[in-house]
Amino acid sequence: MLEIIDYQPQYRKYFESLNREWIEGYFEIEPADLVTLTDPESKVIAPGGTILFALWDKVPVGTVALILKSKNEAELAKMAVSSSMRGKNIGNALMESVITKARQMGFTELILETNSALKAAIHLYEKYGFCHEAAGDSPYRRGDVKMRLKL
Repeated sequence: MLEIIDYQPQYRKYFESLNREWIEGYFEIEPADLVTLTDPESKVIAPGGTILFALWDKVPVGTVALILKSKNEAELAKMAVSSSMRGKNIGNALMESVITKARQMGFTELILETNSALKAAIHLYEKYGFCHEAAGDSPYRRGDVKMRLKL
């Protein structure tokens, strides 16, 4: 039923729609979101990152991106699961797959930004070993929590 796959161009629209659904459910779309969501090939993949999709019966229901920050560091970003599919361990499957992919790509650290109101997301990140650190400047108004995982 559930399959995690690498980015394929035919699923591009789902990268945007899945992320829009979760962002707009809690916050608002910001200019920094639009840059990545509307052009994932040049903003995520071409610089050396990747995007994964969770397919449920061949339909995209979740996604996550690794955005290159440096040779050894990537940002885990744009992780979203369709609201109709939450509670089916899709977030766990995406997290396990993206951590494995990051190691395969040679990254030694993952960073992420989130919001303190997203308790379930923070719990998921902590479960996989992400540690809190001081939040710095963020391109997102909602980015008040920063976390890091040493791989």
